[in-house]
Amino acid sequence: DWNKYNILGRTFIFMLLGEGGFGVVARCMNVDTEEVVALKMFREYIDKEDAEGEIECLCKLKKLDADTHNVVKFIEHFEYKGRFCLIFEMLDLDLFDFLESRNWRTKNIGLVHADMKPENIVFVDLCLSEFFKVKLIDFGCAIEVSELAEYDTIQNIGYRAPEVIMGLPLTEAVDMWSLGDVLAYMFLGELLYPTESEYEQLRVMVHMQGQPKDHLLKAGEKARRFFTKSHDSSGQAWRMKTPDEYEQETEKEDTQCLAAGEKFSSIDDMLHHFKKNMDPAEEADTKAFLSLLKQMLHMDPKKGSPQRTLVCQHPFFHTIQGTALLLMARCDPRVADMGDIFTSSKVLSCPAIDSHCYYVPASIRRMIYSIQNLT
Repeated sequence: DWNKYNILGRTFIFMLLGEGGFGVVARCMNVDTEEVVALKMFREYIDKEDAEGEIECLCKLKKLDADTHNVVKFIEHFEYKGRFCLIFEMLDLDLFDFLESRNWRTKNIGLVHADMKPENIVFVDLCLSEFFKVKLIDFGCAIEVSELAEYDTIQNIGYRAPEVIMGLPLTEAVDMWSLGDVLAYMFLGELLYPTESEYEQLRVMVHMQGQPKDHLLKAGEKARRFFTKSHDSSGQAWRMKTPDEYEQETEKEDTQCLAAGEKFSSIDDMLHHFKKNMDPAEEADTKAFLSLLKQMLHMDPKKGSPQRTLVCQHPFFHTIQGTALLLMARCDPRVADMGDIFTSSKVLSCPAIDSHCYYVPASIRRMIYSIQNLT
């Protein structure tokens, strides 16, 4: 339903799009100019400092070309009846809603997004001309890289980097971990890690990727919440606490939560999720993607080949040329004659694309570059 308001001498009509803990978002049209934008209005109980902090981050983002860097375009802000309002360009579905509906380097500005998840990656316009062009939104949790040391906990559980859970020093690598989670979700069609508790997320991580190295557990200020010194003959100095031990020491009830990660013994094991339907080219591309995913989801952000923050150097971005870019996101049947959408250099020479094929658009690859260049 549309509602009509007069704000700062301008007449707007609004339609509520959604709401969250910080505020509500509405589709907004200026009656005089017919310009359509998105308006975010903070809730009355949100501290002024929190709202001003987001506005400060958004003003820094305006230094970037929003289209080149795939971030939402911030237009203006104002106060209305004591509540802060932000105006953005109007985009389309977020990645979460898009997937649910189908069932299943130029500037460095020193920011960590800190809330990377499918709901914050939004399609610009789901029309043929802009198919699969996406932008990053919601910088309400963004943090200056230089101020990360002041934060104890950031990111949503399920997308939370292991260094945050274990209390290790934080860097911009936390965003790459979350983006890796998003890409795994697109590939599998379900969340890789549980979102209910840190213990459960860490339990699935250890199950699939192995226990963090002893030097990380020793250095982590919060590692002893989840791990204890080992006295068995395994050769490891630490072991993960059992659910009973965790509950007894933290007085937090733990309920085992199922997640996609429990199906696999490793990230490489994900290949078998689709292997029976793959031709040799798709299998090769998927192996390249899983190699990239292992780097993005490395338990030690300083390790990997190369380290997590340098994923743009991964061979995945340089070796995939004429065949399918990657089996990842369920494509709309409309892409059957749109090979050029998926690569900026040439039209893909691959078999006919149908609704059961999975590919990664060039804009997703550009987003990885853009997120790296936020920091």
